Amino acid sequence: MVVDSCIDSRTRAPAALQYLTKLGVDISRSLKLLVITHWHNDHMLGASKIFEVAEASTIVCSAALRTPEFAELIAASARERIDDLELPEFARILEIVGQRRRGARGASVGPEYALEGRVLYRRDLSSGCGAEVHALSPSDGALTLAYREFGRYLPKYQHAKLTPVALSPNNVAVVLWIEVGNVRVLLGSDLEESGSSTLGWRAIVSSPTRPNASAQIFKIPHHGSDTAHSDDVWAKMLDPSPIATLTPFLRGRKALPSESDILRIKGKTSQGYVTATPGGWKPRSRDPAVERMLGRRLRAMTGSMGHIRVRWSSQESAQSPAVDLFSGATRL
Repeated sequence: MVVDSCIDSRTRAPAALQYLTKLGVDISRSLKLLVITHWHNDHMLGASKIFEVAEASTIVCSAALRTPEFAELIAASARERIDDLELPEFARILEIVGQRRRGARGASVGPEYALEGRVLYRRDLSSGCGAEVHALSPSDGALTLAYREFGRYLPKYQHAKLTPVALSPNNVAVVLWIEVGNVRVLLGSDLEESGSSTLGWRAIVSSPTRPNASAQIFKIPHHGSDTAHSDDVWAKMLDPSPIATLTPFLRGRKALPSESDILRIKGKTSQGYVTATPGGWKPRSRDPAVERMLGRRLRAMTGSMGHIRVRWSSQESAQSPAVDLFSGATRL
């Protein structure tokens, strides 16, 4: 399974493809599931290239995208730019889906839509090692909001520019619970906390359908931001001091995780890891007028793309995991 995608800035190839190829994995046959948790470009760029190679895989995305309004958005993106939505990548994915549906595999290629309580994959113990993948989000409440909001993006009569929606893609991101043998992993995507019991992490913690167990490995949501933190997740869904990983990010002048974020995470676990030193970005020297015209603040990443690898035998529950750090990845 591959969850999300990003592009290696040096090779311009999807990082997951490079890694699996290096391991000697037959991607066309062995990759069964490709999950796109949400439609921000740091989570999905290059996903269409992975899906194109992974001929035996099913593509999974948020159930928030299963709406005629989103299909209209994809069509509109072919005519004009929509800020903050990477719709051309989705358009290419759906094009590949259409091509494969005309083949022998039919509709089994997807897309499948993840929502709270849905099992995306299951392999029983008869195969030698049981495995399950559960979607813990988006919640029903988040889907209701998303369906209302998508229509606001659509071009209005005599208005060429597409207008932004209030609901962030983070609010309908797909959180995954993975069990392989005795190993349990919680992948937090970019889901943020909410003041409502029907949205965000609060909805997951209170859901009667979530697995009643604790995970040893945690992908910390939204780059360690305090907006995605939930004490209940750490207390009720994770082992004490789990292996916790995250990626840094810079938007404008705000770097994630902040110093206070790092202190908070270190207070929850002694096994925190980050793919690069937080703040490892530097602004480009450019005329501010150019950035205003482009509609984006440009920045250059320093150093190479970091990589955290956690390996744990699914057959030996007492065995300690092996955590390896590559290309600038470091311990918090």
